[in-house]
Amino acid sequence: MNRAIAALVLMSIALPCAAADTTWQFLRVRRDLNGAMSYVSTTGTAKVSIDEARIHIDAFGSLGPKEPELTFEGAIDESGAIRATATLMHTDALPYTVTGRMHSWTQVENWAGRPKVVTFHEITFPFDPSFELYAFLSKEARDQ
Repeated sequence: MNRAIAALVLMSIALPCAAADTTWQFLRVRRDLNGAMSYVSTTGTAKVSIDEARIHIDAFGSLGPKEPELTFEGAIDESGAIRATATLMHTDALPYTVTGRMHSWTQVENWAGRPKVVTFHEITFPFDPSFELYAFLSKEARDQ
């Protein structure tokens, strides 16, 4: 019961912040199919929009900030669980279903001698060897 209450409080704090169409950091890890068993990682930015129980993510990488290379469209529940459809843009690959989770936490940091309250929002779609790992992170700071 305490966990459910804590999750609801956390989501009520996180969702207004995450609902804004802000820039997030994006990490993509995938198997390298060209050589021995290894993984390749790429980074970029993402635009995340949360409207009530709907989530939309445009992930930008090697194509630049104007053309998303991945989009995620789905639902987020009050516990932070996400079920979405991922689409690899500019390819003939079929959209596929991914499940993930949104976590938010706050900590106090010291910036140049001034305390700041820093709120982190993280969205992850867990690793599956046959697919990829997608992770998104935003950070916002305010004076304490």
